[in-house]
Amino acid sequence: MNKRIIYFVTTMFIMIIASRFLIRIVDATVQIDDDIGYLVILLILLNTAIGMAGCRLYQKTSPDRKNQE
Repeated sequence: MNKRIIYFVTTMFIMIIASRFLIRIVDATVQIDDDIGYLVILLILLNTAIGMAGCRLYQKTSPDRKNQE
């Protein structure tokens, strides 16, 4: 299988798990019915950070990356 596909699927899987845990933690501590907008913004920030980390990890470990200096 292609290395890019493996990184993409792994990143999506981590995003789903992290989002689920974040929702459970927020729901257990406060009522999210009134502040659903804040939860959506928090999820967007979390998934953006995970996506950027996955992209940088892929670029760092990719052997076909050309040196651009």
